[in-house]
Amino acid sequence: MLLRNASPRRKNTKNEGLTLLSPKIVVADPNTPKVLAFLFPHQRDSHGDIEDFLVLVDLIEALSGFDFFSQLDDALETEIEDQDTWLNWTSF
Repeated sequence: MLLRNASPRRKNTKNEGLTLLSPKIVVADPNTPKVLAFLFPHQRDSHGDIEDFLVLVDLIEALSGFDFFSQLDDALETEIEDQDTWLNWTSF
């Protein structure tokens, strides 16, 4: 199983990059490394389609200081965090 009772590990104590943004990481199936990662602005009005906000997991980690998949094997963690989540959008 890919994730079970996993909590993100804090990489650093700074959290300055997410003050105006709201991140969301969605795991398609806990047994596969397919994820979607979104970074939404904190605004009431719509700013386009949801897929316009797809980003790399690495970006969310860099802005938040959290390491979301730290309990995984390093190779699998790298595969998940470096993948272009846009490519997973149509098959999710």
